Amino acid sequence: MIERRKRGVAFAVFVSACLLPSWVASQEAAPLDDTPRVPFNGFFPWAHEQLEDTADVMLRWGRGEMLEPRDVRRIFAGDFDPRPSAEIFCIQQIERGLVEHLGAQDPHLMLPLTFWQLDMLSLLQAWTGEPVPATSDFDRVEEYLTRYRDGASRRSKTEADRDRVDRNHQLAQMGVGLLYLYEGTDPFMERADRAFTLAVDTDPAYEVARYLWAYVREKIRAPIDVLRLWRGLSEDYPDNPEYRLRYGLVARRAERLRRSVESLEVVARDRKTASEWMRLLAYEEWVQALLESSKANRVLALTVLEEARGEFPKAEALDLLTIFLDLRENRRQALGLAERLESRPGTQERSPRFLYELPQREKVEAVERELEHLLRTGRAAVVGELQKVEPVHFFKYHVPRTCQPVHPSR
Repeated sequence: MIERRKRGVAFAVFVSACLLPSWVASQEAAPLDDTPRVPFNGFFPWAHEQLEDTADVMLRWGRGEMLEPRDVRRIFAGDFDPRPSAEIFCIQQIERGLVEHLGAQDPHLMLPLTFWQLDMLSLLQAWTGEPVPATSDFDRVEEYLTRYRDGASRRSKTEADRDRVDRNHQLAQMGVGLLYLYEGTDPFMERADRAFTLAVDTDPAYEVARYLWAYVREKIRAPIDVLRLWRGLSEDYPDNPEYRLRYGLVARRAERLRRSVESLEVVARDRKTASEWMRLLAYEEWVQALLESSKANRVLALTVLEEARGEFPKAEALDLLTIFLDLRENRRQALGLAERLESRPGTQERSPRFLYELPQREKVEAVERELEHLLRTGRAAVVGELQKVEPVHFFKYHVPRTCQPVHPSR
């Protein structure tokens, strides 16, 4: 009798061990639609459907069709996704497996697939209404570009081909950096800095990469760390007044006042190449640098200010500076005016400081045009390779066993 009870308990434990995983999976939070898609018993019955959905959206992306957030929610998942963890895992594995498969066929495809990754994350942000966190999803971007460079270089037969791969890799890093720059938040600015750093490492003489690298660093690093970047650009490209202006402003913030005064004076009096907003901002900063450098420079600051008001009689910032100088003995009023001077221009559209906060549009557009041409060719290649995908081979070599479709014998 006791033996029969022991065997009964053992059988109950065995049955529980078999059925418990399926029961737990069935109790997971409901997915985004009414059809449960949670893998069970070590398989993912909707694997073929998931592959078709992913390939369909990728085909439409490759053809340049407009995608909507609802197109993405069934084929892409991230750490922030509300779906059950088991389903998220298989969705990720199928999407990533498809990228792996395409990259194995032709490493050149990893470059356009980098921007597939970024586009999907952008659509996910539109779907959730919340900023996508700068998590491991974005780590794949750098991984994909590295695989493109290494794989495409190995397949290159000539030095010219390898140079073209390096150039395309640099251009892609620039595009990635710009996308992060447009996000504007600190984690993404750090990633933008990383992307532009890699672009400069590829070709230290590439002017646009150096400019955008310095521009981003100015926003996230101490002035003294950025000073050498703008100095290098202003020395290598003396005919570009913006580089000299930025060097002068950063030098003032880094308390290198003599260098700041010298640089800003050149820009302020440059009627040939400097635009009006550059000259006006240079005058403002020049006067303030003189005041900060020495009490003896107050007379010179007044002289420069009068010169500036003659050049720009309608500039409110110069009026504030004049009042500021008149009230220097009344420290409280002077400090209040100084705060107005620093904060006002940033809120006024097209003001000198507003324009200073933006990167040069011509440089950005040049990168975007070249990158768009490169990606148009790359997307077409992705479309061609997608049409050759064999599901049997794909699931065998690129998807974990737990996310395989259920075998007919089951």
